[in-house]
Order: sequence, then structure tokens, then C-alpha cells
Amino acid sequence: QNQKENGKDLTFESRVYDIIESAVNYIDSDETNIIDGRTYTDLSKKYLRNYFYGSGGLREELKKSLQRIADGKKPIFIKQLKIFSESRSGSEAVVHDPTKQEPKQVEKKEIEKMVEKELQKMLTRPEFIQRIKKIAEGGN
Repeated sequence: QNQKENGKDLTFESRVYDIIESAVNYIDSDETNIIDGRTYTDLSKKYLRNYFYGSGGLREELKKSLQRIADGKKPIFIKQLKIFSESRSGSEAVVHDPTKQEPKQVEKKEIEKMVEKELQKMLTRPEFIQRIKKIAEGGN
């Protein structure tokens, strides 16, 4: 479709392209507002910087999406980005270790064990047991 108004392309693709291009321009020109202008911890700043500006980060993925739109390819976005992940793929997650300043890589199985252990603790607390009974009886 060749929709135009006042010489401006009004197709859906063109409008999405303009929005993504604006986002990339903001990321490029306002790093201080995005990361440094806030009172984030150093660890948070590290993750934000990696998420926005790192290899495979948001800026890079948005640039790739602009090329996919220009080439007429679908889908526009291919890669799901996770802010608290070093590798942004695989079964690893990053968990903060309070004894260290650096994040600790934890495998999915370890996370499952940690969650199960925490649930076991919760199941021994009287207020939690009472809450479960109330829900089972149809209450909130």
C-alpha cells in the first residue's frame, strides 16, 4: 500500500519504522538519562548498560529490526531480551549473591531447588497454612 499524506508515508511499516528509529535515537543520545542520571547501584547500571548498549542488546536489536522492516521481512523482532541475564540465552539466570558484589550464574536446576526449599519453609508457617486452608474452602 502506498498511503501518503503531505508527502509522508503512512503505512503501518513506515510508522513502526519511525517509532523504532526514534527509540534508537533516544538510546544513542540520552545514555545519561537512561543509566547515569539515576541513583542506581553499580550492579544495576552494569545490567542496564549491557541491556541497552551491549553486544546483542536493545539498541543493536532495534537496529536489526529497522533493517528487517526495510527489507520487508517478518517478524520484525526476533530475539527476546532479558535485562537480568548475562548471556541473554540458554537456561542460565543471574541471581544476586549478597556476599559478593558480582552476580552468580545459577543453572535452572539450582533455581528449582532453591524455590522448592523456600516453599518447604513457607509450608511450615502457621499463617501460610491457614491461608491455604481458607483458599481451599473457597475463600480469599
